[in-house]
Order: sequence, then structure tokens, then C-alpha cells
Amino acid sequence: MTSSTVHGAYAVLLALAAFGVQASPNLRYVVSLQEGNGPAKNYGLEVPAGTAASINADGLTLDVAAPSAEHPGKSLIRLQQTKEGLTKTLHLASISRPADSQVRIAYLVCADGVVFMSPAPAQPPACK
Repeated sequence: MTSSTVHGAYAVLLALAAFGVQASPNLRYVVSLQEGNGPAKNYGLEVPAGTAASINADGLTLDVAAPSAEHPGKSLIRLQQTKEGLTKTLHLASISRPADSQVRIAYLVCADGVVFMSPAPAQPPACK
């Protein structure tokens, strides 16, 4: 980046701040997905406010929507599973996010259902 580009970007941010618009910070999510009694897979996501991101892992899809104008202070979480070409929603959650903290969630997918944990424990339980 050239010096003039950096100064130009800084000027735009100052102008937005003057009109009450601030740059949206990225919100941090730490996610653990575990199928059966296999090992947990851990993921980190940074999602700008008002946007969404997805994690795809072994037939599971986790969608994370950061707080927005429609859902201020709430993160929306959806876990889906795709098997044999069919997609099924396993769990939906709305999580309050304290200011300046990361969201820590975990899912344990067992044959008889799904266990959702928020905040995620240090040691997730096992399937029965």
C-alpha cells in the first residue's frame, strides 16, 4: 500500500466515524464439533458484525451469523447434517454475546441426538 492509499483509507474511516458509523469489529467464535466418541475438531472463526460464516466438516455444516441490526447482541447458530444427499437441521441456537468476549460453543453429535454446549466445557462429554 502506498502512503496516499493508507491516508485515504484513514480519511474514510474518520468521515464514517464523524457520521456515527464505525467500522464493525470481527467477532470471535471458538467451535468444537465432535461426532460420536471420535476426537473433537476445533475451529476458530472471525466474523464481521452483521455477516455470517460457515464451517463444513465431514457432513456437518455449522452456520454462524454475527449480531446484526435485526438481532443486536445475538449470534445465531445453526448445525446441519448432510447424509445421502439430504440435509437436516440438527440444532438452532441464539446466543447472547458479552461485549469484547469470544463465543465458545461445542456440539456432540451422537446416534440418539445432539448435545449443544454454550459455553463449551474444557472436556466435552461422551456419547452413551
